[in-house]
Amino acid sequence: MAKLGEASYTVSASVADTIGNTTSTTHDVLVNTAAPQVIINAIGGDDVLNVAEVSVNQTLSGRVVNAEAGQTVTVSLGAVKITPPTVNGDGTWSVSIPSADLTALGDGGLTVTATVTNQAGNQGQGDREIAIDAGLPGLRIDTVAGDDIINAIELAQPLVINGTSTDLAAGSVVDRDGQR
Repeated sequence: MAKLGEASYTVSASVADTIGNTTSTTHDVLVNTAAPQVIINAIGGDDVLNVAEVSVNQTLSGRVVNAEAGQTVTVSLGAVKITPPTVNGDGTWSVSIPSADLTALGDGGLTVTATVTNQAGNQGQGDREIAIDAGLPGLRIDTVAGDDIINAIELAQPLVINGTSTDLAAGSVVDRDGQR
């Protein structure tokens, strides 16, 4: 089996009993060991988002080879969780990144990663380095309650929300839903 190449094959079997009765059957199988290729297109035209570009939603897009339409593309942009897009019939995918998420990342370089698994179970990943150069402070909220799900026990206890900031002056006040 190790010598089979990437292709469709028909497996056939037949059997005869002691009095000469025969029966046979066939079954089609596909050998697919090739990992998908994942391409991430430039964001903002040049992979450097300025203040005007982070102030509006941006589209992150790309294409995949060797993955079927409807497969989920898992996309991460630094610490931002992105609603996963799916592969279109022509192999392309795209997702809108909200301005608030881009602003929260703050200035600096980060890696965009996109991963897809084809129907055969082969996984492929693409990476692209981008930068935000908008002169903005960054503010990130860490995972809440260990899994971003607050259960009944956690709801009955004081909730601590942690995070980090960049490019903020010492003593800056952070508001939560309009409260300090």
